[in-house]
Amino acid sequence: PDAVVVADGGDFLSFARVGLSGGSYLDPGSLGCIGVGTAFGVSAVRKDWLDVAKTLELSPLRKALFVVLPAAAPTIMTGVRISIGIAWLVIVAAEMLVGGTGIGYFVWNEWNNLSISNILVAVLAIGLVGMLLDAIVARLQKMLTYKD
Repeated sequence: PDAVVVADGGDFLSFARVGLSGGSYLDPGSLGCIGVGTAFGVSAVRKDWLDVAKTLELSPLRKALFVVLPAAAPTIMTGVRISIGIAWLVIVAAEMLVGGTGIGYFVWNEWNNLSISNILVAVLAIGLVGMLLDAIVARLQKMLTYKD
């Protein structure tokens, strides 16, 4: 990689590998949030539902697909929402440090040019894109959430 950016994302370290030729991003820190959400969601499946699956003699695959996954989906999607936010921040920060393109590079370039109005517009755009990404995943999460 041309650069490696490390950011402290709370419990997880976020890494971004950036190539100057267009960039490829990798963020294991945000993937960790999905893993934690998945583990928590799977462990929180109601015992009654697992007992019903056992009574119906479902195979492990069918139990995973039709009982555990639907029950854990809302929690998994919470991890995805957090992960997208972390990944978006890491991408913008990586562009600021290394990129020759992207909104992060634009903010850094305008900072060096002392163009505060362009910086404010770019920061507003970064926030709006983040809100849009969160709204999309929130809508998907709402579609996957069941009522008891």
